[in-house]
Amino acid sequence: MKDVEKLRYKISNIWNHTELEIDDLSRVGLKKELSAISNIVNDLMNDLDKITTCNVCSTDICVSCLDDMAKSLNV
Repeated sequence: MKDVEKLRYKISNIWNHTELEIDDLSRVGLKKELSAISNIVNDLMNDLDKITTCNVCSTDICVSCLDDMAKSLNV
């Protein structure tokens, strides 16, 4: 559950860079904000890769492991 909250936090951080008054930003300022968003998205993708990789199979999560995960979450 902590992983999901961490992802949610990072996604909400993107809004910090998109809810600016961009009319007043210079070209350099816009590039800086786009770069910050890109870094957040890259972090998110890396986090998602870690979550969706099976510890047993070292590939995408297999059906067996999904069943085990669901049981551990009482789903």
